[in-house]
Amino acid sequence: MSLTFPDGHKIEALLTFCPTINHLGIRQVEIMPVLGDWNAKLGAFAGRATRQVRTEGPNGGVDIKPITLVSTGSLADGFDAWAELSIPGG
Repeated sequence: MSLTFPDGHKIEALLTFCPTINHLGIRQVEIMPVLGDWNAKLGAFAGRATRQVRTEGPNGGVDIKPITLVSTGSLADGFDAWAELSIPGG
């Protein structure tokens, strides 16, 4: 996966996952947490902790678009100039 931030900084790495768990925010969905530097780098950009996961089931975490943000706070804070996300095959 590759992620390009608004300032041109880019993260590229293969995605690796933890074993499946069955909770994503307020609904039960089988997910696999993403391993590696993704959480730290996206958290540094957002200015708060983040957690990236992949859903196990078809369309399990998608509401409308191919990426879903789940938050206990405001998504408007720090995400006004969100990054361009590229997921091969996604």
